[in-house]
Amino acid sequence: MDFIRISVRVFLGRLVAVLFSPMGSGAAVNFLSVHLGNAQSAGYNNMAMQPVFNYSLKAEAKRYPKVFENYTYEAKVNNNTLHCGPPGVEASIGLMTQVLKEKNSFPDADALTIFLVPLCGPSFAVFGDFARGKGKKTCTNIDATIRNKNRFPSTISLATADTGPYGAAVLAVMRYYGWRSIAIISDQLSGSTRAARNVEQCKAPLEQLYERRSEFEFLNIVTDSFKESFTRALIAATAFSHIILSCTLGEQQRRVMADAFDKKMMEGDYVFLHLYEMETPGEPPLSWFQNDTLDLPFNICWWSLVGSPAIDWTEFEQLKSDIMVGTTANTSERNEFEVSCYEAVSIVAKVLNESYDPHEARSSRFLAGKMVNRTYNLPLRPITLTPDGLRSIVAVVQYYDADADAFKTLLTYNSDDRVLRNSTVGPAIGSWAQGVVIQDRPLCGMRDQYCSRSTIWQSFVSVFLAAAVCLAVATKLWWTFYRWPLQSQKMSKFKISKGIDVDFIITPPRCTSLIQPLNVYGFRMWKAFLCYIMMWIVRQSPILFVLGQRDNNLLLESLILNQFSAPRYQPMWQHGCVKSRYIERQVQENFDTPSEYNFNKDDFRVRCSGLNCP
Repeated sequence: MDFIRISVRVFLGRLVAVLFSPMGSGAAVNFLSVHLGNAQSAGYNNMAMQPVFNYSLKAEAKRYPKVFENYTYEAKVNNNTLHCGPPGVEASIGLMTQVLKEKNSFPDADALTIFLVPLCGPSFAVFGDFARGKGKKTCTNIDATIRNKNRFPSTISLATADTGPYGAAVLAVMRYYGWRSIAIISDQLSGSTRAARNVEQCKAPLEQLYERRSEFEFLNIVTDSFKESFTRALIAATAFSHIILSCTLGEQQRRVMADAFDKKMMEGDYVFLHLYEMETPGEPPLSWFQNDTLDLPFNICWWSLVGSPAIDWTEFEQLKSDIMVGTTANTSERNEFEVSCYEAVSIVAKVLNESYDPHEARSSRFLAGKMVNRTYNLPLRPITLTPDGLRSIVAVVQYYDADADAFKTLLTYNSDDRVLRNSTVGPAIGSWAQGVVIQDRPLCGMRDQYCSRSTIWQSFVSVFLAAAVCLAVATKLWWTFYRWPLQSQKMSKFKISKGIDVDFIITPPRCTSLIQPLNVYGFRMWKAFLCYIMMWIVRQSPILFVLGQRDNNLLLESLILNQFSAPRYQPMWQHGCVKSRYIERQVQENFDTPSEYNFNKDDFRVRCSGLNCP
């Protein structure tokens, strides 16, 4: 059994910097963060990120004192909306509209205003329209709308909550290994505060598979880990495909592997894929050792693991400790969410410092243009923003090297070019953790229904008899073809009358004209014309030309009829029929060969001006 875990670097919302108003000489910079929610979720309330912005802005003010000399920061909260779906979009727009109406109350009303807004999915396009003053407009296709920088000139995505690229990565892995079927176990997680996020991460591969259902077969098996084990779902999955994607969280994934261990699935050829989201509040990284009854079965699965890269939690926890010191939101759970917010502010500050000019104002569009199409080498990790203002997403697939006791990158999928690449440090293309690529369905079928149940002895006898028959037939064919000329001569001599001498010869190659009377004169020209049509029109034409289509047949027939029914060709056809002895009437013509007739009848350098010219 092999276990694949595809790293998904994504968190619940996206941070977007929407820039308004020019930055003038000595002007301040106003930062506003938007917060949604009226209840705590997994230990994080609606103001959990507010300390991150406070800490980040203070740190950047020390690093760039001129730019942040007179900066202001304010947190705007909507306590009536918890989710960042359509209600969250309306709530965030309402907060920003209120801020712009009250802009005159700012210490510096002409200062550059930067919004840090949590967004999800297609709602990014709504905020892009809002940034241009176009009002609220619903956008459903994020790929088509988010890349239109004319609509969103000053909107930058510093993170992403779009799980679509990770669904595409799953399909890319399936194509890479030649898998055409997959079973998906969807965990409902009823009663859990993280159920919505789990549904969101599972939606991406399901949508991708549905769009490409002509290429892939998939079965969605719904279960609820809070009400039952994964045994029923595993039984249904194994009856459909040996490739199983489990849409659940890290703790529940340990139970999936433990139930697979109980079903002895390690003895078969099964592959488990798991989308693992790192940047989510309260979700610890997946690990096999938690000092419980699942450690032993999951440890056995761990040794054949193909998973996501490890995080340097020492660096993250130190930064998180500095951010959260003295706040009520402090927690010991590993989480990248706060660090991502810190990195968003760091990128904005870096671009502001690069563009700062005390004697010249900078527009919001200018600043947005400076932020995109570049890579920021931040202390913890590099972050790349595409020319469209999107953060580049890379899904990483790794395998476990037992000798080195470490994970090494096997495949990477980049959301920019949508290409799955094989790692140069990983195993060769096509290799697998257990030596061979596992098939999604056995050659004999899921229940061996396509293979006979004969014994080894019966199989050996069948193969031997088949080989003997093939050898006998091949020998007979060879002897027949080798002896055919002599045999045909002997048979013909018995039918020849006495006193008549006949010489038998075997026609050598390229002597068709000696034995086919029709291959003379106009008929030879006919064959040459058809060869020309086939070579230059049918085979080499850039336009798809199918002879079986009615219009193409009519076109060819009309062309050939007009070509060979011209008056100048009529004597040639008659002479060809006489020469080949198909008609008795002799027609006197002043030519001996078709070429002499064609090129001496008229001056071939002068275009024909008569009717039905060829």
